[in-house]
Amino acid sequence: MKRILLSTACLALFVSAGAQNPFGGMNHTIVEGKPTEKSAQIFKQERPEATSPDIMYMHDVKYETRSGTDLYLQILMPMANMADRTPKPCIMYIPGSAWFKQNTYGSIMRMAEFAKRGFIVAIAEYRHSGIAPFPAQLIDMKNAIRFLRHDGARMGIDPNNIFVWGDSSGGHLSLLVGVTENIKDATIDEPDFPDVSCGVNGVIAYYPPTDLTAIKNIPDAISKGEATSPEGQLLGGKLSIAENVDAARRASPDYYVKKNVAIPPIFLAAGTMDRVVPFNQSDIMAHVLADNGKSFEFYVLPGADHGSWEFWTPAMFDKIEAFIRQNIKK
Repeated sequence: MKRILLSTACLALFVSAGAQNPFGGMNHTIVEGKPTEKSAQIFKQERPEATSPDIMYMHDVKYETRSGTDLYLQILMPMANMADRTPKPCIMYIPGSAWFKQNTYGSIMRMAEFAKRGFIVAIAEYRHSGIAPFPAQLIDMKNAIRFLRHDGARMGIDPNNIFVWGDSSGGHLSLLVGVTENIKDATIDEPDFPDVSCGVNGVIAYYPPTDLTAIKNIPDAISKGEATSPEGQLLGGKLSIAENVDAARRASPDYYVKKNVAIPPIFLAAGTMDRVVPFNQSDIMAHVLADNGKSFEFYVLPGADHGSWEFWTPAMFDKIEAFIRQNIKK
């Protein structure tokens, strides 16, 4: 089992374009989070200059229609893919949006770096909480993976090597995809392609909600689980989390982690000064993974806020690429 805790020095706070930090301009004071899971290492970074990769872009590739809504993928691939038809590993990226309507286009420049590194990237859209409550979002993400596996040959995707990555609410859904892939429950899976697996080789989750019942207990948390909060809206918007605990547990990734249920390796990353999703949400997940003997890496970035620059450096991308390549099936 790999358990690593990655930390970075706090330089200037910067939330890059498309980062899900709607509270970034607020004067909101919090106490810096401290990890209690015992795997801890320190990693310091310098803020880099942006690069612009050379990629091919496929706009609005429809993968399904549900609740009367067409759902799309944005596909990025290396230009070299045009000449080299060897199947490539695929990363499905789920952008954060507090489970509201996603801006999939806002992630294109950031995810282009992984197309430059030789991966095919699919940025995924799902039914947001204004259209349908949970588990619609999980059902859609599983079907997006099935679509990529079923139809991906024309894009050069290797069906044996698909990974899922998300930030914030996208990280939450990425974890759910991974931890439920071997759980047979028709209420959280309505496959478009019944004979096609929605399994993934690995999960990358940036600052994800992991236990919806615990967010309200953090003193400096912005959200307190009201019916109108993002997590309350995810569950239908009629009850608070305190009044809807069973549903909140079913929408919490940590709920599904069991010793006797196999899950793919997980890469967690969170900042200790997160003003949107409390740091302890990732710490909780790390404890659950460790206690159940699962393979994971846990990266903690001290001083980093929700979606701040520390998550989007070449050094962090190197860590993610190493994690992906380690879990590629030959």
